[in-house]
Amino acid sequence: MHLPARAYYNQRHVVNEDSGTLRALAQAVAWPTDLSLAQWCSWYSVALEFQPDLIIELGRGMGNSTTLFTLAAHRMPGTKVFSFCLSDQWDRLTRPRLLPLTGEAWFAPLSTYLIDICEVDFTHLILPAKRILLLWDAHGYVVADRVLSHIMPLLAQKEHVVICHDVSDNRLYPDAPRQYGGKTIWRGMDSYYADSDRTSRTNLFWLNTVVDQFVPILDFCWRNRIDLRSADWEMKGDMADNPLALAEIERETPSDCFSVMNHWAYFSLNESPGPLTFPTSAMRCG
Repeated sequence: MHLPARAYYNQRHVVNEDSGTLRALAQAVAWPTDLSLAQWCSWYSVALEFQPDLIIELGRGMGNSTTLFTLAAHRMPGTKVFSFCLSDQWDRLTRPRLLPLTGEAWFAPLSTYLIDICEVDFTHLILPAKRILLLWDAHGYVVADRVLSHIMPLLAQKEHVVICHDVSDNRLYPDAPRQYGGKTIWRGMDSYYADSDRTSRTNLFWLNTVVDQFVPILDFCWRNRIDLRSADWEMKGDMADNPLALAEIERETPSDCFSVMNHWAYFSLNESPGPLTFPTSAMRCG
């Protein structure tokens, strides 16, 4: 099995055991349009399966992933979660809602920063770690420049996996239209969010998305001879090949905690045959 299916299958009993806590925390975050409970459980299982000693979150928003990775860290003694974002929603809205459920000590594995990712030197954070899970959920070319030119050379020296959000697999997504339907071509996420009624989503190979960073991510993966993997495509294929495993998952976990379609992708330079190549930064950071 590939990582998404293997992780969920191997961790299904933990997901089931923690499902009540996961559900309560997700309800407290109260932002299901950004991350459903099934997506929570998918990433939760990946974290537990991969067993990172460091989780880095780029982009926090309301804090769905912040919360689920902090819960996962409690299952992995010594694992730390570092979250970087420009939004103050976590401190202003979400953390106060979680406190009655968790208590102050629950946040011990987590460090959050209200900061421009471009201004962060990740060297001293990454170098001591052995296994790193990076969630790349901050958008735009400026962030992509920082991640690919600064963070990825550091990650390349470690066992790592990079999770990317806000993407659907148009091979499996029945509502992805092939017709423009009177809409213009996609001109970047800013133009889409400014006028989504008249601007198309973009389709790049199997990716259906509106966020900018997938253009440089695809370019980066091609240059380094690695695959940008569709979690949904792999999950669907693995479950089709292993119907008994699917039956076990469906029998042993709550129905709202599992879905084959979770709309994320991932990659790792650990798969590259080398040599590796990284862009030079166009930004002056720090």
